[in-house]
Amino acid sequence: MRCPESKDLPDAPPGKAGWPWIEESLRLPDRMEDGRQWPCISIVTPSYNQGQFIEETIRSVLLQGYPNLEYIVIDGGSTDNSPDIIRRYEPWLAYWISEPDRGQAHAINKGLEHVSGQLFNWINSDDLLARGALRTLGEAAAFSPGRVICGTVISFDGRGCAKEFTNSELTFENMLHLCPNGSYHQPGVFLPVTVLRDLAPLDESLSFAMDWDITLRVLRRTSAVTLDSPVALFRTHSASKTSLQQPLFLAEICDVVFRYKDCISPPARREWTRLFAGFTARAAGRCLLRGRVRTAADQLLRALRMDAGTSVGTFMGLAAAYAVRRCKSLLRTSPRCVQDPDPERAI
Repeated sequence: MRCPESKDLPDAPPGKAGWPWIEESLRLPDRMEDGRQWPCISIVTPSYNQGQFIEETIRSVLLQGYPNLEYIVIDGGSTDNSPDIIRRYEPWLAYWISEPDRGQAHAINKGLEHVSGQLFNWINSDDLLARGALRTLGEAAAFSPGRVICGTVISFDGRGCAKEFTNSELTFENMLHLCPNGSYHQPGVFLPVTVLRDLAPLDESLSFAMDWDITLRVLRRTSAVTLDSPVALFRTHSASKTSLQQPLFLAEICDVVFRYKDCISPPARREWTRLFAGFTARAAGRCLLRGRVRTAADQLLRALRMDAGTSVGTFMGLAAAYAVRRCKSLLRTSPRCVQDPDPERAI
């Protein structure tokens, strides 16, 4: 499908401005400069009760000006206004459905069943594509078929704060080493469908790190191309799964990476063990601070088995830092540290 123009879509809600409400990407010609057809890019948006954000997400995908888009929305049976919003954009969707599912990974797998493009990613219903992202991705995919295409992700919040994350040095080995020399941020990582077709679907037993798992599996088969341009906008807000459950997210990354421990070459195994034990101990500490005692215990025991010295040192360092922060917090809230606004009462 060729992306629609802004005038073709439903009017933006009153008061909305900028990208992707009243602005759109440059409209591209039907074919690339060398006469080739633009690669088909398939995007799935899994969603559940994100009515406050999903229209912005949909418009950011549709207003790319790209000639060969396949866009799929999988709603988990939302009880808010999400289905009504999705229905307004139905003419430009390759497929959509609203019905209960078993979680995010299951929703993405349902979307994957309808994907026929060459490059794939999922964009969550509180995130956006950057303006002109599909042109950048399509050009890269045309010249590097069958490879992972990685772009920059801009993380932003409601206060206007923004930070760039570059998906750099993304290899199977680096992800197993928890990206010590690079970084990974899922919205900016587009996967080749030819490789995905040969793999099992996303692991539906995972609630947080299904992206790490599928990207690791793809990178065992192919390599990645890194782009300097921003391709996705990642929204941080208090109700997001990443914000609410970050310790569990870190713990699940440990679970995923541990599956591949036998892939570590013997020369690198000692260093990997130390890095993994330290990361796992940090995950355990964060889980403990959030009251996830059982998960913290499981992660700490694994870390201790891997490298007791590193694990104890890391965990104790976290405990000491937490104790210091706690003491400072108590001192700030102590009555003796609160200045009385009435000087006479302070005498």
